[in-house]
Amino acid sequence: MRWFIASTGCIFLGTGAAKLATIPMLPIEQMDQMAAMETWRLLFVTGVIEISAAVFIFRSAAPIPKLSLNIVLSMLFWLYRIGHWILGTEVPCPCLGASTQGGVLKWMDTIMKGLLAYLLLGGWALLYIEGRSTNASSDGNVKRLSNIKFHSSQPYPSRRRHE
Repeated sequence: MRWFIASTGCIFLGTGAAKLATIPMLPIEQMDQMAAMETWRLLFVTGVIEISAAVFIFRSAAPIPKLSLNIVLSMLFWLYRIGHWILGTEVPCPCLGASTQGGVLKWMDTIMKGLLAYLLLGGWALLYIEGRSTNASSDGNVKRLSNIKFHSSQPYPSRRRHE
């Protein structure tokens, strides 16, 4: 699990940095049809979010929040791609900024789809496994708590009025 989480942090850091680095190469007036904003603004916002996510993934100790963040971001990226598919504007995703534009590196779009599937499916699988192991260990705690004996003959304290 550590390797998967570290790889998600590296992926988010790399794609976020690539988005920020290619912003100056984009035309300012270019609009993103799905997000209804300029492409450079969209790349700036998503780049900052991805770098922030990478920092969180590298600095946080608990695995469940890391996996949850990975799943949320991956789902948002898939929804973005599905929206483009529904609109019929399936052009190479500006995931890596200007590097996927122009047909020179269209194979990068296929690689990004594969990475997105890796992030989403791997995140769900590991979250499921982590949840099962957490529940298994908490069941043992419940069994130990059920063995506690109370010394009182009454299950609850009496409610006598003090007069």
